[in-house]
Amino acid sequence: MTIAGGLELLAWMFSAVIAGWLVLDMVRVARDHDEHVLTNAAETTDGLDEPRSRDTGGEAR
Repeated sequence: MTIAGGLELLAWMFSAVIAGWLVLDMVRVARDHDEHVLTNAAETTDGLDEPRSRDTGGEAR
C-alpha cells in the first residue's frame, strides 16, 4: 500500500467516525428535546431588524 493509499484509508475512516458521531448526536438531541423546541425559533423584538429610513437621518421608523 502506498502512502497515498494509506492516507485515503485514514480519511475514509475519519469520515465514518464523523458520520457516526452526527447520527448519535441527532438521536441524543431528539431524545432530550421536544420536537416543538427543535422546529420553531423564538422571535425577537429588540428592533435590530427594523429597516432604517434615509429621510429621517438614519433613525428607525
